[in-house]
Amino acid sequence: AIPSSIKAVEDLNRALELREPHDRTFSLASRGAAYFRLERFDEALSDLNDALKLDPMDDFARVTRVKVYMAMNRQDEARKELERLYEDGSASRH
Repeated sequence: AIPSSIKAVEDLNRALELREPHDRTFSLASRGAAYFRLERFDEALSDLNDALKLDPMDDFARVTRVKVYMAMNRQDEARKELERLYEDGSASRH
């Protein structure tokens, strides 16, 4: 999984260079997920937060951010994010 995650980060870096700022949510969230798989949690969280600034309701970014928080032993933040997902009805879709 690590070689494919490294390749994904490289591809997503190129994609982000080409995208308009308002169209970067998917690429940022995907790169955040790739960083998560590489256990580069700070970079993952940064990308996920940036994605969520563009689209606060992006379910993929929100769920991935919960995973990152848990991996970083930030359970309170993970719990709060999960509660927001349930309140929004998003968690039932994942």
